[in-house]
Amino acid sequence: MLQQQAAFHLQQQQIRQKSPSGGRTPKKCRFSDSEPDSEKRSLHNNMERMRRIDLRNSFDDLKTLLPSLASAQRAPKVTILKDATSYLHELLQKDRTLSSHVTKLRAHQEELRSTLSRLRKTLASIR
Repeated sequence: MLQQQAAFHLQQQQIRQKSPSGGRTPKKCRFSDSEPDSEKRSLHNNMERMRRIDLRNSFDDLKTLLPSLASAQRAPKVTILKDATSYLHELLQKDRTLSSHVTKLRAHQEELRSTLSRLRKTLASIR
């Protein structure tokens, strides 16, 4: 897989270096059977295949991160995206709730520390 990705990126760089438009080549007649056009077509097909493989792998990776779909054998892309959005909203809500709780705990901790300090001073003055 890494070799395929490396080859894909190398092919992209080669196309960008050859073309002054940064990888975009002007459209030419499709019916020309010259060797360079067929090589370009083959290269483009390989790059497109690699892009689809990368996209599929990314969806699979995302699916494994979602608790609702992690054990599912297959899931439509739209379901993966909707579940990812829903899960992200859940996580954001949990984050807000936990941050609020931490803030309250820190305030309570500060109150307890000041009470402890006051009690220590009282105890020291009694002795």
